[in-house]
Amino acid sequence: MTERIKTALMRDGYLAFTGSALQCVGDALARWSDFTALPIDVRQQYHQKVSDGEARGGWSLMREHPVYTSHMSQAELESAEPKQEFGFSVVTGRTLWPDEAVAPGFAENARAAVTLLDGVAQALLGVFEQVLGQDAGFLKYEPGYVALKHYPGQPTGEGGARDAGLHEHSDAVVFTMFSQSVESLQIRGRDGRWINVPADPAERLVVAPGDWTEIFTNGAIPAVRHRVMDTEVSRTSLAFFQGVAPMGIGPLAQFVGEGGKPGYPKVQSDIDYVGGESGVPRWKTAVAVTPVLAV
Repeated sequence: MTERIKTALMRDGYLAFTGSALQCVGDALARWSDFTALPIDVRQQYHQKVSDGEARGGWSLMREHPVYTSHMSQAELESAEPKQEFGFSVVTGRTLWPDEAVAPGFAENARAAVTLLDGVAQALLGVFEQVLGQDAGFLKYEPGYVALKHYPGQPTGEGGARDAGLHEHSDAVVFTMFSQSVESLQIRGRDGRWINVPADPAERLVVAPGDWTEIFTNGAIPAVRHRVMDTEVSRTSLAFFQGVAPMGIGPLAQFVGEGGKPGYPKVQSDIDYVGGESGVPRWKTAVAVTPVLAV
């Protein structure tokens, strides 16, 4: 299985899993869609800035975050129906969830989906360790982070042209798992062309390697660049980001080769986003601001 996954990552650049066990993901996205339709004052009660003891809300408008606004038009910034998200840790007890009377099934279905996906993520970390030629435990597990997003429908342009609902980028993680309700996510293939990811949240999960996998393999398995295109109908999605506990990230010897030269610097997995052009890999931004030694 490890060799099959390694071959798929190096040949296609991504993995795709299917199965009825993913029904809980589809259910979670459906209940998230219901939540996004609640009055704004109700959603605000579960904002990321709201806390109750150790629990913190996860909801926000995407235009509140510079990483998104840098690529938004003025119309988007002023829209009466803006893009929104709900972000939370796999440790769901830290999240301030709406109760059943407010959003029936939202918390229950989100927790069920995350329990399944966390199990998948931990299993994949073990497979990725084998792909990297490392012993078990090399990729230090850290609970993943989930982002539920809602994109309102947008009219298409002349000739059916679509704008980017979320700009092209890669993720500073080992891998990201994706699911969506409407076909809109695109990933850049090995040949440079954009590939439409099928939409079937109850049956399909796409796994894309992130920046840390690219650095570990010295570019042999590049991080998947991806973007979201606007659609005429509203759309929901789930992204599960699997990183690692704080550790050094750098090209591994077996991917550099004897006498070879690493093509990437060594960085820390917990580096902050410190500015620079949005969409540029975080490790490049960090290196530009604070030079670090190559491995």
